[in-house]
Amino acid sequence: MSARELLERVLGPRADEFDVEITDGPDAFEVEASGGRVLLRGTNGVAIASALRHYLKACGCHVTWDDPVPSLPARLPPLRAQVTSPWRYRYHFNFCTFGYSTAFWNWARWEREIDWMALHGVNLPLAVVGHEAIWLRVLARFGLDDAAARAHVGSPAFFPWTWMGCVHDHGAPVTDAWVDAHVELGHKILERQRSLGMIPVLPGFPGYVPAALAGDRGVDVDWMGFRNRALSPRDPLFHEFGLALLREQEREFGSDGFYAVDPYIEGSPPDGDPAAIADLAGAIAATLTAHDPRNVWVLQGWPFGYRADFWDAERIEAFLGAMPRDRTLVLDLWADHEPVSGSFAGRPWLWCMLHSLGGRPGMHAGLDAVASEPGRLSAGLSGIGATTESLDRDPVAYEMVADVVWHGRIPSIDDWFDEYARLRYGRRDERLEKAWRLLAPALYLRSDRPGPAMSIVMCRPRLDDDLRPHRPVNLAAPFGSPDPALVEAWDLMVDSAVEHGASPGLARDLVDVGQEVLTRLAKSAYDAVVAGSRSGADFLACLELIDRLAATRRDYLLGTWERQARAWGGPALQQDARRLLTSWVEPGHVLQDYAGRHWAGLVGGYYLPRWRLWLRALEEGWDVARFEAGLRAFEERWLADPRPSPDEPLPDAVAVAAAVRDRYHHLAAEAQH
Repeated sequence: MSARELLERVLGPRADEFDVEITDGPDAFEVEASGGRVLLRGTNGVAIASALRHYLKACGCHVTWDDPVPSLPARLPPLRAQVTSPWRYRYHFNFCTFGYSTAFWNWARWEREIDWMALHGVNLPLAVVGHEAIWLRVLARFGLDDAAARAHVGSPAFFPWTWMGCVHDHGAPVTDAWVDAHVELGHKILERQRSLGMIPVLPGFPGYVPAALAGDRGVDVDWMGFRNRALSPRDPLFHEFGLALLREQEREFGSDGFYAVDPYIEGSPPDGDPAAIADLAGAIAATLTAHDPRNVWVLQGWPFGYRADFWDAERIEAFLGAMPRDRTLVLDLWADHEPVSGSFAGRPWLWCMLHSLGGRPGMHAGLDAVASEPGRLSAGLSGIGATTESLDRDPVAYEMVADVVWHGRIPSIDDWFDEYARLRYGRRDERLEKAWRLLAPALYLRSDRPGPAMSIVMCRPRLDDDLRPHRPVNLAAPFGSPDPALVEAWDLMVDSAVEHGASPGLARDLVDVGQEVLTRLAKSAYDAVVAGSRSGADFLACLELIDRLAATRRDYLLGTWERQARAWGGPALQQDARRLLTSWVEPGHVLQDYAGRHWAGLVGGYYLPRWRLWLRALEEGWDVARFEAGLRAFEERWLADPRPSPDEPLPDAVAVAAAVRDRYHHLAAEAQH
């Protein structure tokens, strides 16, 4: 029934032309289409949905974040296909995704995402919505008063980092209305995922509690300036609190036996002795086992690469050896760029594409690795996953992952990109196919790079001897000079759209490619200002054009993000929603602008005024102290401003893109004189 209902949501009345049959055995699907009817067979709802996606591609269309309603031909074409997935598990999400993307989603948006997940073969999703209710109940049971418990749990904007033990007492405390509504929302999400055959991975207990509960026990562990109280693994409270949390969670949400626990996601244990590390992991394993001896510990392999200076082979073996091999599942979180799977002490593991860090702008993916590496390693893999920190970036990357999920590898990358262009735009157009032949090597076959270069637009201006802007932690240098291949690709796309119109996918790509080109020109214009060879007018013009392009898309409006937050928590949650994308904590924090966006309202209302202030400081000869004070004052005013940003997009995205493109060429020509 669930698979049938998914077809009706995706296809509308055309679902009547499709039949569904559930089969037994390993994950597989079949398609039999003839005489205008289509039979989809599969082992569960996910397999049926994947069969539908397979057939839609044969019809010349697909379902993406941009285009959730496929345009089927009047008469359905014949097809016979049978496909078995090479892997048992296909994972989805990252804890951070529940902050940087899904924090303020309602059920309608979640329902659409779960359909997307099923169509793309996901069967092992992380599921944390509603977890705050479990924490509040257990904290109360252990004697913490309600106000302290709510303060510890903090703001919904920062929940993912609370669940990993990275932060606490951050943002406006969660309200009763939020908690009650998200218990209900969590139930809807889990019920739908399970009905389709997915296995939700619920959060476990990483060993952190409020200092008021721990007293003088435990040690403080730092994450980006936050001091978090970690219990000793030998403290009885570790086991008692963790077990209470698991049992309360099962009472409310049920259990599928998979638990995500990451006690030191970007840090290291306070005691580096392998025996002490084994004690810590053993305490987590013992708590999971006491809850249910069949439980599987799902953990991110991120620390083993991020803190490779600490995690040597002996320490990793001590940590991973705490849980039986068949009850451990390690995510090689960044296998698309920096794989560490050789460090997993023989434990089952999943090859994962991390892809987006914080959701920051810039087109990028390591699809050369996605196309080949899982298939090359298939004999030793338990599965594949997408562990992005933020959704709705570079849909091309997730379409390729979905193909690899079922077929193991991509035989020809060139042919794949040609087909992708036809599916995405719903027509054959040599200009669009050529555009992707230019974009692919420049941006998407780059497993050699950690991610997109930092956008100069969202760098925090700085006034010192070398004028270099502040860049958030772990981010690459700002965009370089314009790339002629990207400019040509944008021209081809705009010309095609002007002549034939734009599908939802092309409308988005006009913005993404245009912003990519403009950001590079902005960096060149910035460099010219620093060198003293040009005024800042061209630099500011680039930012204005980036903002205008974004304003054609509802999902690229700061106002959309704010409206979602206000719907759940009013002005206080809107402020936290702004803070998450900008200062994270307070202006100048190490995570400042880590999760920035090229969104209309954020570029024009936040980044652009900062750069105007910087140019004014240069022109008037301000000292560093005066500039920093002025910059901080502006940022604090903006964060506290309760007025919502516009949330209605500009009409006629193609006309806007064409006008912005023409203005770009004028600016680029001027820059050469």
